This record gives sequence, C-alpha cells and structure tokens, in this order.
Amino acid sequence: EKILNLLQYLLLQMPHYVYLEEAKGSLLYQKQWKAFEYILEQCFKMEKSPLFYAQEMGISLKHLNRICVKISGQTLTQVILTRVVLQAQRMWMLHPKASLFDVASHLGYLDTAHFSKIFKKYTSMTITAFKKKYRDDKKQQKA
Repeated sequence: EKILNLLQYLLLQMPHYVYLEEAKGSLLYQKQWKAFEYILEQCFKMEKSPLFYAQEMGISLKHLNRICVKISGQTLTQVILTRVVLQAQRMWMLHPKASLFDVASHLGYLDTAHFSKIFKKYTSMTITAFKKKYRDDKKQQKA
C-alpha cells in the first residue's frame, strides 16, 4: 500500500518536471522558470498573487506570464493554482479523511467555497468525486 501511494505521488509529480524537458524557450527563460518554480514551492500555500512572484523575481508581471506560457503552456495564475490543487490532491491521497476546511486552510484559503470552485475548475471534478474516485481506485488496486 505504501509503494502504491508513493507511485501515485510520483505520477502526480511528473508533469511538474516534464515542462523543462519540453521547453521551447531560451536558456534565459528556462533559468527564470527554474527560479520561479523554486519561489512557487516555497510560497504557494500562502501567496496566490501573480504580482508577488513577479516582484520576488524582480521582473514584470507580463514578462513572468510570458515565460510561464512559453515553458508550461499555462498562464502564471494557472500555474500557481495548478500547484495548489496538486497539493490538495496529494494531501487527500495521504490523508483521505482530512476535511475540506483543514486542507483549504492549510493551503491558505479561509473560504472553502472558493477553494472548492478552484479545485473543480482545475480537476473537472468535485472534491467529493475526487475522494470517491481515489478510494475506488485504491480498492481496485488491492483486489
């Protein structure tokens, strides 16, 4: 069961690393992308503002957005929120009984309804549906 959890964690982590392999941007864009990823990993739980990340990197918001689109195919906001949703999925995979409030507050959201909308937008399923799907997948793997 632990090995399956680790494999699922790795599969969720893979898209995060694939972007650089397929990067079409210049070497400078790739370096800036790596710097952005580092800052994002440190701050995504409390900082959702694209402007924050641009200021931390010392570049314009427009330029950072251009880098994100070029490297990942997503806007800066989409990259940030995709990372937040990915963390929520990981948390529910490791702690299936965790409440919506606990996960949302851990990720810096006081409004659970807002967090639920973001989750649904980026996963195309409700939180309840995600938990049920994960639970069903886990049962199938055991069988």
